[in-house]
Amino acid sequence: MRKSELAGQRNAREDSLLERLYLVVPKDVKVTVLADHGFGDAEFYLLHAGLGFDHVIRFRGNIFVTDAKGESRPAKDWLFPDGRARILRDVKVTNTKKPVAAVACVWAKGMKEPWFLACGEGSRGKSASQLVKLYGRRFTAPQPARTSAQASQLGSSARLPRRPDDAHRPADPSTADNDTLARWRP
Repeated sequence: MRKSELAGQRNAREDSLLERLYLVVPKDVKVTVLADHGFGDAEFYLLHAGLGFDHVIRFRGNIFVTDAKGESRPAKDWLFPDGRARILRDVKVTNTKKPVAAVACVWAKGMKEPWFLACGEGSRGKSASQLVKLYGRRFTAPQPARTSAQASQLGSSARLPRRPDDAHRPADPSTADNDTLARWRP
């Protein structure tokens, strides 16, 4: 689909993509969504939690962040003067105050612009630097094996086995109709 065809449909398409991913990923596989600010919608964070996915998603510096003490200011105003990584835990984002487990803010040397990262429950116990490093890996995911021979060389982690208790789910989620997806939405 071309970007020009997404007008007014982007959020629905993103939700659909994640719901289809949910259908094929085994329950014992941990999913962390790493995404740029195009995905930085507070409602989208809630969808991740509902699907059992974690996330580290960049958002814009003008988005309001409310800390655990109730102080609210634009994310850019939470940056340390020297740009080092800062983490705020149990915060709320946007004027609608959607809860997220943490927000990491950083403008390290060499960065063109600062990063503001909304982080899910998997961020608990991780430092701001660890979350920044994780987000930095968003373009480094390995390519899937192209043949079954390549997959067997890489081991079972290269395959996406279906959940044994989900025989009713379609083998190819791209063939699932919207009624099927709606039925299995958590």
